[in-house]
Amino acid sequence: MSEDVEEQLKRDISAYLTGLLNEPASELQGKDKNIINMISSVNTFKSKLKLLFSRLQRCDLRNFPHMQAELQRQSKDVKQLDNTRYEEQVQSILTEFESRFTDFSSIEPIASYLCFPFGGSIDVDEIVSKVNSLFDLDSSAVENEILTLSNDIDIKSSTTPGTSGQFWKMCFELDSTFWVHLFV
Repeated sequence: MSEDVEEQLKRDISAYLTGLLNEPASELQGKDKNIINMISSVNTFKSKLKLLFSRLQRCDLRNFPHMQAELQRQSKDVKQLDNTRYEEQVQSILTEFESRFTDFSSIEPIASYLCFPFGGSIDVDEIVSKVNSLFDLDSSAVENEILTLSNDIDIKSSTTPGTSGQFWKMCFELDSTFWVHLFV
């Protein structure tokens, strides 16, 4: 593969990664950010990196249209490219990001539960474990509150997916849940 094609790929990947890195950098800054927004931004970024890594392994350059055009112009096959260093670069960024945001992965089950406590696949043991690792609370009391809230038909009937703020507003108005007292 010619040096100019390799240089083009190097520039394309650098530009793409820079743009990709700018997204979470701007999303994690500023006012009105909560932990749920931040976890979502980080997870989205990691998913994009994993997808890019997978595409590079398959020599799929759809994220690099300039590179694809250059290869077509030169009648070269994409399989001739040595993507190893770019795969390593993407993997390095992903590893660094995962190590910097390990706390997010530990609190994500709690945040997901708090967004919508009536989800179909609630792992009570995992949530209790995560809550207890962050707060000094009685495990059985936390477990009881999760189960009580998750099975409260009256509260369930007055909530619908997509209205997450309304659910907790109603709980504050009722002043009847353990969670309201925990976070107030």
